[in-house]
Amino acid sequence: MKETMTLLKDKNIKLWIFPEGTRNHEGAMLPFKKGAFHLAIESKMPIVPVVFSSYSEFYSKKEKRFGTGKFIITCLPPVKTEALTVDDVSSLSEQVRKQMLEVFNDTSLEATQSRLMVNGASSR
Repeated sequence: MKETMTLLKDKNIKLWIFPEGTRNHEGAMLPFKKGAFHLAIESKMPIVPVVFSSYSEFYSKKEKRFGTGKFIITCLPPVKTEALTVDDVSSLSEQVRKQMLEVFNDTSLEATQSRLMVNGASSR
């Protein structure tokens, strides 16, 4: 892990990690795994939360359907980790998830309402 952290810092590499650990096909956010938060704290690198709104309106794994639709991507402000220790992993994970969940819920509603307005206007 230390070699990875050194490489990330030395080469200024940006690392994308999906803290849920897997894709959720139900249109909600899953609980977060802690690995990404350990890495961020141990490397003292900031976390930049990126939130994708739900795409369940046009995607269904069960039905094997991936249609057209709208989803919203939101980048939240960086969360600094310099002053944190591994003892802070759980609270950091909860804090970031709470921020992301609020944005996820808001943008998912916005994307759905936008689709409803477009469909409602086009059926007139």
